[in-house]
Amino acid sequence: MKHLVALLVAALLLAACSVERSLDADALSEQIQAQLFPEHPDLVTDVNCPLLEDPAVGDTFACAAQVGAQIVDVPVVLGGDADNLTARSVLDDRFVPAQQLADLLAATFTAEVGIITSVDCGQPVVVLDAGETLICTATDPAGVSRQFDVAVADDGSIDLEIR
Repeated sequence: MKHLVALLVAALLLAACSVERSLDADALSEQIQAQLFPEHPDLVTDVNCPLLEDPAVGDTFACAAQVGAQIVDVPVVLGGDADNLTARSVLDDRFVPAQQLADLLAATFTAEVGIITSVDCGQPVVVLDAGETLICTATDPAGVSRQFDVAVADDGSIDLEIR
């Protein structure tokens, strides 16, 4: 019986001494939210990350982020060192800067047609998976609007199709 008690005490002491790292889920979510689109701080309204058991430098995982009207997976990589882990969100090719695209299209339409045209693609950033298109609206000074689909190809070229 003495040996059993001694073993239990030793096991409890070992368990108390082992260090299991964890990440503060709320702080991680706030950090990822701030990193995603700092130039559009209101665009990302929520980030949910998984609870990681014993996270380590180099671990990768995905957080779910509310970007405008879309919920998307955002890849995250842990960095720093064992005592001070940091998280870095990784934007990939699915994230399209729609406002920059709209500005580029407006300048192109204006230059090619000779009529100042504004373009609106909805929100500043959208997430497009392969085969998806973004609906934009071009409006001329007379108020005439046309909708068109915008697709960004793998090589970065832009395909337009009037609706």
